[in-house]
Amino acid sequence: MNTQIVPFQPSHLPAAASLVCQRYRRLRQDVPDLPQRYEEVDAFLPRLAGLVQKSTAESGFVLLRDGVLAGFLLGLEIPDFMGTRTIYSPEWANAALLDKSWPIYEALYTHWSAYWVAQGCHTHLVSQLASDWDAVDTWQWLGFGMAVVDGVRALSPLPDGYQGAFQVRQVLPDAQGDFSPSDLALVKQYDQGLLAHLLAAPCFWPHDVEEASSFSGDAWLSSPGNAVWLAYQDEQPLGYLRITPSSQDACTIIRDPGTASIVKAYTLPDARGLGVGAALLNHALIWAKDQGYLRCSVDYEAANPPARRFWQRWFDPVVVSLMRVVLERR
Repeated sequence: MNTQIVPFQPSHLPAAASLVCQRYRRLRQDVPDLPQRYEEVDAFLPRLAGLVQKSTAESGFVLLRDGVLAGFLLGLEIPDFMGTRTIYSPEWANAALLDKSWPIYEALYTHWSAYWVAQGCHTHLVSQLASDWDAVDTWQWLGFGMAVVDGVRALSPLPDGYQGAFQVRQVLPDAQGDFSPSDLALVKQYDQGLLAHLLAAPCFWPHDVEEASSFSGDAWLSSPGNAVWLAYQDEQPLGYLRITPSSQDACTIIRDPGTASIVKAYTLPDARGLGVGAALLNHALIWAKDQGYLRCSVDYEAANPPARRFWQRWFDPVVVSLMRVVLERR
């Protein structure tokens, strides 16, 4: 078998988009709640074409076997990700044949990383469809660590035993359209508690101040589709959950009018493990179904153990994002 690695050319676009769709169809066999529309080539072809148009000749590669595309790796440059110049390959900007994909990704990354390190780009991010754990394992052998996981589930309510003996209510405006100052203060308190939790060990995941401020105040709550639930026990507040229409900060394949995305959730440390999160999630799922959504998504940091254990219990992983920082020579 004749194997070649060559720079990605526009002529490779149809085969590359088709390979992404093949992998997505395999993922939907395991997670049928994902949107069907991403099984079509037209869902990815414009994205890939736009990325190729912005790329230089040596910044993306394809692996050919006897002239047939068996894999490719493209990326988009992020000028400032956590303070560093970063190259990122979303889940639709790379693909390999599912049978033994590890040698394909290994060979492609060898060429891809050489180019980007030579350009002074030392932080590398790759998102991988969760149906190919062989590929995820390959990226880890290449020095990558899990960073973020995206998950999806149906809107069926949780089993009765997990709904908890808690009072859960949605934060709603009064007759004049104003939100209670006490509710807003409590939501802000939980926002700050979540940020502090993500900054602490072992997560150490900083979030942009502008990102945090975009969730504050009644402007976010007043936006169509946004909702917040608060959980109590004996009038003692215990935690919250925020939900929006499909998050534009999550992976691409969950973005769909039928997706409701959980974007923030936090339970006070002393109340964790009691079922507060399950009670909040259950109310959010029932609400999302009543609003006409078809599925619920969430994304969470892999190094956030309490969140990881909770979300893995209720959501199927669909995309795993991995990160590597190449040490600079001094």
